[in-house]
Amino acid sequence: MTSETPSRARKKGPGRPPGASTQQGRQALLDAARALLAEQGQSGFTLRAVAERAGVRPTLANYYFGGKEGLLRAVIEQIAERVGDRLAEALRTDGPPEERLRRFIHLTLETLAEDRYAPRLFMEQVLLPDSEITDSVASNFIAPNVSNLSSLLSEGQSTGAFERLDPRFLVPALMGMINFFLLAAPLFRRVFDEDPFDPDFRNRYADFVADLFLRGIRREPPKKDSEHG
Repeated sequence: MTSETPSRARKKGPGRPPGASTQQGRQALLDAARALLAEQGQSGFTLRAVAERAGVRPTLANYYFGGKEGLLRAVIEQIAERVGDRLAEALRTDGPPEERLRRFIHLTLETLAEDRYAPRLFMEQVLLPDSEITDSVASNFIAPNVSNLSSLLSEGQSTGAFERLDPRFLVPALMGMINFFLLAAPLFRRVFDEDPFDPDFRNRYADFVADLFLRGIRREPPKKDSEHG
């Protein structure tokens, strides 16, 4: 073995903690952060608690994310990327526009419900602050899916299935019905004794939203003139 090229394992930068040479520690921290948020919300969310859950040193959390806000941002972007990928796939699949829109609604609810704190996290960190993370999520994840949904609506209009619609109105209406359903879980449990995160109840609600929207946007066939005696 020659000594011309030093091993990369020995070329650690200053302050790099043990375990930072692979991405396993980073993903473990993200998984732990999501689990902790789902269980406790942000009240018990600290870098130390996340690191303990992940089984790594707290210095590794600082190394990868630079602090609590950076870790929260990474969690949001990971969830948004997963949602975006699944919705893009749903909209690109074959089938009538009505079926793909229904699939879009079901997948949106299903994917957001995988992380119980995700809807509230998006509300707290993306929708309300109007910050850099808002810009990032809007440009990298939301805009592409709005574009895909707009293409689906245009396809439905061209085939005569849908009325002419403005995506700027349809998208917030649809997202509002989906997000509020999950955000209001504590009220649903108290008022209706139902849990929006329960798969059966969630799927029935998704069908309700899909039916409601499809009734509103489906183009009705022209009525025939009634015959008079």
